[in-house]
Amino acid sequence: MSLADALQRFVREHREDPALRVVRGTPQLDEMTELAPATPATHQARVVEGSLLEQKAVPDAARSGFTHFLDGIQRSRVALIWHGVPVIWGYAAACVRERGPDKLMRLALGMYESTEALIFPFAFAPPEELQSGGLACVDSSPMARVAEDADNPAYIRQYSLEMLGDLRRRLERTLLKRWLESSGQAQWLLVDGELPDSEQEGGLRRVVGLIKSHQTRYFAGDEQRKVLELTEGQRTSVFQPHRQGYRPVYSWYLRLRDNAGQDQTFGLVRVEARADEETLRLAGEISGWVLAERTPLSLPDARWDRMIYPVRDCEQYLRSIAPTAVQMDARLQV
Repeated sequence: MSLADALQRFVREHREDPALRVVRGTPQLDEMTELAPATPATHQARVVEGSLLEQKAVPDAARSGFTHFLDGIQRSRVALIWHGVPVIWGYAAACVRERGPDKLMRLALGMYESTEALIFPFAFAPPEELQSGGLACVDSSPMARVAEDADNPAYIRQYSLEMLGDLRRRLERTLLKRWLESSGQAQWLLVDGELPDSEQEGGLRRVVGLIKSHQTRYFAGDEQRKVLELTEGQRTSVFQPHRQGYRPVYSWYLRLRDNAGQDQTFGLVRVEARADEETLRLAGEISGWVLAERTPLSLPDARWDRMIYPVRDCEQYLRSIAPTAVQMDARLQV
């Protein structure tokens, strides 16, 4: 029985239960269709390509070498109030899409995962009755950082959404591991976002991360100016960001589009790859592949200046098969 079916049955069976309140018609939150708001931060970095951070022209690439693309989505809404606690319905999914010889995008074989659960802090609302009704429940308590305010409904919602994000990242790591175990030597995978920490033997060979958000900066002063003043088709030297507790990666900035008349970060992305000599040797070639992915445009997505089309294709595919707000409201009808 699906979670939606179990939820519908539970709601009908407990419609007289004073501990249960059904919440319908609330907005359903998709993972960001704009760049995620995050707390600005400054981290250290060490230039590993030469001794100084430089601006470098990227050689033209006739075509991209990327063959596969990994991304995930999440959807959520408040579905129930259970013993006075908001219960978040959360859905997360991830997929790897591949580009065939005909240039059409399709789902790679066995490369789709999804999960669905009710998320709330078990310390403030008992999960047993929900679980006995066949409902998958996830405890959001491990995400709580402000113990004295953990029963604040605003924090409950925030921590539950963070737990959902953690579930999505687990799906993405599962698919990444599966791809590394099954991919061929001529295949390359582009991951939307930072590279996850990997214990895979051989590391993240032939895997590249593409970061669109710049809330974390790695350089100040003249070096920061060199990053922000990159022109279309230029990249920076390769550097190693400081990632405490994680395996090292190499990274560099790349300007995808002319930002004349636009914000400083318009068309600016940061690329990540594994920390080794091969990445230093291939940084220019990989940058050319990313530039080759600028067409077709990812419009009407608000992030089109930094989002390549195959990543948007992953998101569009996942959204097309995800539960909708109308479907959830129908299930919650008493």
